[in-house]
Amino acid sequence: MKKTPLWVGVCLCPLFSQVVHAEFIADSKAELTLRNFYFDRDYKKDPYPYTAARDWAQGLIFKGQSGYT
Repeated sequence: MKKTPLWVGVCLCPLFSQVVHAEFIADSKAELTLRNFYFDRDYKKDPYPYTAARDWAQGLIFKGQSGYT
């Protein structure tokens, strides 16, 4: 049994790892989206304990894409 091919493969593995890591960073993309929502409602009927409801919310959407996808 020859162990030379296994030894060569183990020695070359770190070289491929660095090349793959460079592609992962170079081709990556990131996108940030901001969204706002304002809700304003007037209650006109008596059974409701409040006369109005006003709310505001803000959301962030972050999309990250690596060089592999």
